[in-house]
Amino acid sequence: MATNVKSVLQELTSVGGFIGAALVDADSGLTHDVIGGTSDFDIEFGAAITTNVVRANVEAIQALGTSERVQDILTTLGKHYLLIMQIPNDPLTFFYLALRRDGANLVLARLALQKAAKNVQY
Repeated sequence: MATNVKSVLQELTSVGGFIGAALVDADSGLTHDVIGGTSDFDIEFGAAITTNVVRANVEAIQALGTSERVQDILTTLGKHYLLIMQIPNDPLTFFYLALRRDGANLVLARLALQKAAKNVQY
């Protein structure tokens, strides 16, 4: 059953280390919706500039001539993890999830994003 963006993002708040999340259109750089963030971690801005990473990955996969697609992208920072998961059948729409490294479990975060990607309706 597909659910709306707001309720899917709300479910991601239970992921350990949660800072914020967004559903993003990589073609335009605009967010469908955003939840969370802090005064020193602007989720909407981070999600928007991450569109370049997603577009570059899509182009690289196309250039390789493979039928595979990127499932997720992980950026590891000193105190944070940034996870990107593309929506099945829509490689230019993705979830952006920011986590504090202390308290984060990447396996559980990936599972939560996989569920979100299957269930979202936008």
